[in-house]
Amino acid sequence: MKMIDPNEEVKEVVPVQVTDPEFWPIEDLPSKYLLYPKGIKIFGRPLKLIEVKKLSLLNEENFDITINTVLASAIRGIQIEDLLIADKLYIIFWLRANTYREPGYDVSFFCDKCEKMSNYMFTLDNLSVVYLKEEFLKNNIFNNLTLGFLTVAEELEVKTFKKSSTEIDDEIVNVAATVKLIDGKKETIQKKYSYLIEMKPTEYVKLKSIITKYEIGVNGNLKVKCQKCGGEAQVGVTFRSGFFLPNYSIG
Repeated sequence: MKMIDPNEEVKEVVPVQVTDPEFWPIEDLPSKYLLYPKGIKIFGRPLKLIEVKKLSLLNEENFDITINTVLASAIRGIQIEDLLIADKLYIIFWLRANTYREPGYDVSFFCDKCEKMSNYMFTLDNLSVVYLKEEFLKNNIFNNLTLGFLTVAEELEVKTFKKSSTEIDDEIVNVAATVKLIDGKKETIQKKYSYLIEMKPTEYVKLKSIITKYEIGVNGNLKVKCQKCGGEAQVGVTFRSGFFLPNYSIG
């Protein structure tokens, strides 16, 4: 399966039948499912203890492989390499929220309103999600470039390319990764990067502006309510140990 080109006719695929009652449909995604072949439906289940332990030990070096490994066992309906990065991060939050569904599983944070340590129970309502603007499906062409969103497989290709030389500009690579086709043809990240570095600065800035306008995913801050002062606070999204292994309030 491959990510769709919004300019091509979308072909319907036979939906994967998930009959295991442990897996529930994930109804909401930043992509709204509009960037996958019709018929795709993703299902997830509550995390297992060993998976929670792995996620609680996330660091810069093991972040991608750990999350991809956990998702490979915790979701159904799509191959991990075909999953959009923006949806991948949202699904991790979905799995976390559906693992601890009852009250009492609290995450500590510092409230900048009352300047005290407080707690919140994480739910998907805490997220600020930027959803796909459907106009993108008709406005994803810039000159001869067809733009799209990064998949897990493409993310791995990008990371490998960045490590290939110290002379590579990370920002330009990231922009190149959003280019799906050049003149209607799929190219490697190296060829897309080579194409962009020859681009006029005026055109590059326009391209970046389009990409920024249509970004999707999970915002960097959670909206939480302080249990001490009742005020609304902003908490940075961090996959720290206490998020995946929260405290439990006993009586």
